[in-house]
Amino acid sequence: MSIDGDDSEDGEEYGTDDDAFGTEDDLGTGEDFGIDDSGSDGGGDGDRIGGGIPTDVSPRERAALERTRTVARLLDSAIPVPGTNYRVGLDSIVGLLPVSGDIVTGVIGLYIIAEAGLVGAPRNVLGRMVFNILVDVLIGSVPAIGDLFDAAWKANLKNVELFEEYLESDGIESI
Repeated sequence: MSIDGDDSEDGEEYGTDDDAFGTEDDLGTGEDFGIDDSGSDGGGDGDRIGGGIPTDVSPRERAALERTRTVARLLDSAIPVPGTNYRVGLDSIVGLLPVSGDIVTGVIGLYIIAEAGLVGAPRNVLGRMVFNILVDVLIGSVPAIGDLFDAAWKANLKNVELFEEYLESDGIESI
């Protein structure tokens, strides 16, 4: 089964390409969050397995990364915008509720930070993750403009990227 749950060969089961759950970088940096069919991260040291997870991480770290990826995709890139290649998530939709929607999705986003903390991510990484969530909640709470910001900022995908960078760096605190 492919990472997006689509076993069809053309990837059209969901009406999109085979990026049905946002495996490609929605931030526009050209990175794919470690998802690489070739089994490598495209230029790094260290081998990767199962969805771009480095082979030298523990089973606990691997499981935590998989869980955080799932949460981030649901919150930031689960739903394709018809007629575009852009995706939004539950954060953008629930965020339409003034203030309370952003608070709810911000609290859910804290789960990613908690997972990273439980596997030993350093304070500087966790601080950057908290900053991403705070920006998402504070600016996202502004009516209309905040809703557009929610669709673009994608704090949870950024946080998973920070978590992956930490795991790839073997815990070096120079992230």
